[in-house]
Amino acid sequence: MSSRGSSGTAGNREPDPGGPTLAERAGPEAAAVAGRLFAGDLSPEVMEAFGRLVVPHDAGPRHADVPGRLFPLIPRSVDVMRAFFGGLSARYDLRRRLAGIAVPTLVVAGGHDWVCPPRASRTIAGGIPGARLVVLPEAGHSPFSEEPDQFHEAVGDFLAACTGSSAGCHPSATPVANT
Repeated sequence: MSSRGSSGTAGNREPDPGGPTLAERAGPEAAAVAGRLFAGDLSPEVMEAFGRLVVPHDAGPRHADVPGRLFPLIPRSVDVMRAFFGGLSARYDLRRRLAGIAVPTLVVAGGHDWVCPPRASRTIAGGIPGARLVVLPEAGHSPFSEEPDQFHEAVGDFLAACTGSSAGCHPSATPVANT
């Protein structure tokens, strides 16, 4: 991996302390709107405010144009959102099951992602045996769209490590420690 992104391993951690919160990125009003939506309030007023105040901060600061192009492509179902935010999200914690993932895994995080910040991605990668973590410092929640060249490089490096191994895909990176 080049210096454009950082690959986290037990001996080589990415430099960010965990990523910013939504309140730090977008202010208290945006955080309050997100809190209402995540608590299950899918009223038209909250949905409009979420789109206006929160969605623009889904990307890293250098990629403010991405959410406006990406979000219209994502199908949304109020029924699915209601089921998830109305109860499932409070219990949605799969950390105990991560150790059961027995396939090569690449976790790619954005340094400005407040939805699944780098500290959460470290936990995910640290819970999966042999996982590799790459943090793209300038990206937010959609690093594949915000930093496509770096994303493709990370995936290419990971796949090259897989295809270069005669015993199957076992990337040479040391697993990420669970911090």
